[in-house]
Amino acid sequence: MKILIVDDEEQIREVLREALEIAGFAVETAEDGLEALEKMRRTSFACLITDLQMPRMDGMALAKEAARLYPQIPRVMITGNRNLAAGAPVYRVLAKPFRPYEAVELVTWLTGKSMR
Repeated sequence: MKILIVDDEEQIREVLREALEIAGFAVETAEDGLEALEKMRRTSFACLITDLQMPRMDGMALAKEAARLYPQIPRVMITGNRNLAAGAPVYRVLAKPFRPYEAVELVTWLTGKSMR
């Protein structure tokens, strides 16, 4: 299963990538919503994890567009302020700071993947 991680902070992308790959997921990353949508047009993903605040296209706009174009893909919003994510078309909000295993457990649950 392939997961798309979208965050303008490289460190967060890499920490999530490593944790999800260790759990057996294939991972692609994007720095903003526009790059993410381009990847979603070319590749099928089992789950989308996006930061809320990013340049060019933020996570709210990305989540709305992803919900419209790919409603079957579970969406997770990462944010330091849950109030800003109110009304976002996402399945769950993952509050910063979070531990990588929390993201792995959430993605595993959303995708129906069995744990190793």
